[in-house]
Amino acid sequence: MIDIPFFADHFPPRFPENIGHLFSLTNKAAVIKYAQRLVLDSDDVVCAIAYAELGGYAHFRGHYEWQPEDAQLTQDDIDIVRKEDRRHELGKFVGKLNNLFRTRKRLSAHFFIKPSRWHLLYFTLDDMTERGPNHWKYGSHLHFINDLWPLYKLEEMEDRLFRQRKTLIGDSLHIRIKSRKP
Repeated sequence: MIDIPFFADHFPPRFPENIGHLFSLTNKAAVIKYAQRLVLDSDDVVCAIAYAELGGYAHFRGHYEWQPEDAQLTQDDIDIVRKEDRRHELGKFVGKLNNLFRTRKRLSAHFFIKPSRWHLLYFTLDDMTERGPNHWKYGSHLHFINDLWPLYKLEEMEDRLFRQRKTLIGDSLHIRIKSRKP
């Protein structure tokens, strides 16, 4: 459990009831039905991760960032900004920088594991944005699957998530998430 006073002041120790209920369902159809109407608060997700043991779970995480090699800035690109005689090429530099942000992908995955159950919440930075390039019509969301998906085994999930830019999980549920207001 996290023992940082500032953190505990903002996120008191708890395992959120809504996530606990989602994790307790033992029928895939019931999970789908519940997930369709579930809207998670970002604080719930933070508390589930930080205080997983309060729900009886071990928590493991994985993060990965893809940045295509051909999209990386080179010394020549940086020289465009640094050298006055190359400032006329700023458009080229801005285009390459925009391409890097457009093509990179950051994925975070959070596993919650008990001896007989496992659950996975994962998202990209694009999934969490309120506006484009979010691919889901309802906006910010997490992806969810668990041991009730017969095609997926826990020991395969790291490879399915991180082997390539696009995850190899085709039928995850989308769960709406609302962000904490400042």
